[in-house]
Amino acid sequence: MTTTTAIVRALHSDGWSPLPLPAGKKFPPPDGYTGYHGKYPTVEDIDKWEAQGLWTGNVALRLPSDVIGIDVDAYKGGSVDDLEALYGTLPETVWSTSRGDGSGIAMFRVPVGTTIKANPTDAIEAIQAGHRYMVIHPSIHPDTGDTYHWIDEVSGETLDAPPSPEDLPDLPWKWIEGLAAVKGPTAPAAAPQAVQAFIAAANGYSAPGRLRGVQTRLDNYTGSRHDTLVEMACWAMREAAAHCYAATDAIAVLETWWNRVIDDPRRIDGNEFGAAIAWATAQASLDTTRVTEIRKEVEKHKAQNAPPVLTPLSPPGNVDPETGEITDATPRDRRNLPEEFWNARPVLQHIRQAAHSRIRSADAVLLFTLARTSAIVSPNVALPAIVGGRASLNFLGGVVASSGGGKSSAGSVARDLAEINRKDVVADVPPGSGEGLTELYFEMVTEEGPDGKNRKVKQQTKKGAFIYLDEGQALAEMGNRKGATLLPTLRSAWSGEVIGQSNATAETYRVLKPNSYRMSIMVGFQLEYASELIADAAGGTPQRFVFATATDPTIPDVPPEWPGALHVITPDSVAGGSDIEIAPEVVAEVRQRALLSARGEYVPDALDSHADLVRLKVAALVAILDSRADINAEDWHLAGVIMAASGAVRGWVIATATVKAQQSEAARTDAMIRQQSASESAAERRAIIGGAKSIARRAHRVGELATRGAISHAIDSKNRKLATIDSMLDHATEEGWITVTGEVVTPSKKVA
Repeated sequence: MTTTTAIVRALHSDGWSPLPLPAGKKFPPPDGYTGYHGKYPTVEDIDKWEAQGLWTGNVALRLPSDVIGIDVDAYKGGSVDDLEALYGTLPETVWSTSRGDGSGIAMFRVPVGTTIKANPTDAIEAIQAGHRYMVIHPSIHPDTGDTYHWIDEVSGETLDAPPSPEDLPDLPWKWIEGLAAVKGPTAPAAAPQAVQAFIAAANGYSAPGRLRGVQTRLDNYTGSRHDTLVEMACWAMREAAAHCYAATDAIAVLETWWNRVIDDPRRIDGNEFGAAIAWATAQASLDTTRVTEIRKEVEKHKAQNAPPVLTPLSPPGNVDPETGEITDATPRDRRNLPEEFWNARPVLQHIRQAAHSRIRSADAVLLFTLARTSAIVSPNVALPAIVGGRASLNFLGGVVASSGGGKSSAGSVARDLAEINRKDVVADVPPGSGEGLTELYFEMVTEEGPDGKNRKVKQQTKKGAFIYLDEGQALAEMGNRKGATLLPTLRSAWSGEVIGQSNATAETYRVLKPNSYRMSIMVGFQLEYASELIADAAGGTPQRFVFATATDPTIPDVPPEWPGALHVITPDSVAGGSDIEIAPEVVAEVRQRALLSARGEYVPDALDSHADLVRLKVAALVAILDSRADINAEDWHLAGVIMAASGAVRGWVIATATVKAQQSEAARTDAMIRQQSASESAAERRAIIGGAKSIARRAHRVGELATRGAISHAIDSKNRKLATIDSMLDHATEEGWITVTGEVVTPSKKVA
């Protein structure tokens, strides 16, 4: 084994990635092992290159992702002095150099994923995992003919190899912040799943014109193309996170520019671009302060230049909606419907009395009643096409409570209150699968065939269905199964679209056409599981739900009398369909909001993307409960109050899930800290003993150690990082291995 081969094997076993170079040259390294697209060499690669005789030339070192090399060209006037004046003194470390003029590469550890400017100054360059590599000992410099070597600043000695990456000193945080391609606190590059989630969420269009600023900066870039990519990716991802424009649009602009300015196909085809996007999405997710500032800038600009200001669905609970007067110093719990809502109409008072007579939440019973009302409305009845096409009155609702909190029993109250006794409506059945939902509307019936004989065929015999699932957790689990059709079917059914299975035999054929069926679904959620449904925001499921809480602080101590069942009169069905009439002022408000959204001037929260359509459905059902088939201004207002309470319940679910996640993370962190503390204590003890033995053995070999530097040099760098030299000297003295007089260490008995 040659000396070079022995060195590279030792480097590789220590965690480094050596690569062969031609003798006396810096280029080329093996294909596929450098840059952002490169892989790291394995033991098999080291063996292969040895068999090929490639370890007879120079040696390159590709750095790991947690190590940075600061390359100082003193012969070009480079010096760390100016940077140290800005960011503080660098710790002593190991340098690689072939010169004696102060030039060289200083090695430091950094957080994984840290991206430093490629050229901090004209004569200083950063060497990173994806940018450049080092030429190291025992290579020969192609210009000077001198041999590269390693210098330990601590001892001043020349070394054959650097310490392992984990033994390098950390680059001070001020240096990381000062030299970072992106200023401010940094986070490791995002994992692929996190990048995908970020892109899916960053899909707004509140200020698409700001993307032109990114394009202009790219078109006029100067300096490093890599640094420009990282800087502009971070700029664009922050604005995308603020919903100025879609992240996909920004990435397309960046990628077009990158492919235009890079002439090395390996950099285009590799993952340098993807790594920059992963880094940028992580920084945008971290820098919530700047993202919020961007949103405020956009909102301020819109307020100064845009037309109508959209009013919220309802004012705060302690503000009179007519006068704006604060009516109560203590705001009510916004998860519950206010007193004035229940007093607005006799039918609402009736529902509340029915709920309270059974000691159940009026909000929950109301939501069940609206759902049951939807189920018996003819599928021909729909909302008119004021935005897009006609809209179905199909309904999705969810009641949230702790376990045993009255979800199911609220449904039982509504069943007695709003009975469904129609042969063409199936009621109070579980959903099963997506295919099972469609199957509810079909039965095998006997009909006469062309040959005059009776035959069994599958036909739609039901027009409506009220479906209840007692455990929302089961809904999420069924929806998450591979190949499951439940959640997509729910979304399609809510919109009144075609659902079913057409690629089947005559016996299994089941397809429900638009406006041919009514479907209303209620789900009972335990608080801790409701967040699983809300997590499907990208799929679009939670946006279609109306939520209510099973908790009602207004239930009286003495229950009122049962008021009897409701008599719900549904709109008559007419040939060709029947549209619910909507007051002109409501139509104008909905159209105005849709217009601003279509222009990119108004971007709702992702969970409110269907808010107006959901509110129109609720308003129509509130009107039908009042024995009318038209939505007036009061129906619209009452529906807004219901939607505001629904949003508060949804916010409660999200907040609870967030706290639970934080508590779980805190518990994991505490456990890790305890484990790390125990590990560090054990490691420190091992370092003290190991260092003490090293000092004693060196003293026995040379006779005495007369200086602090000589003592330090006797100790392995890993042990120096974990324990103090004084603690090692104390231990060696206690064991009788050495005696210490002043700074002089002399040997005593042999180390066991």
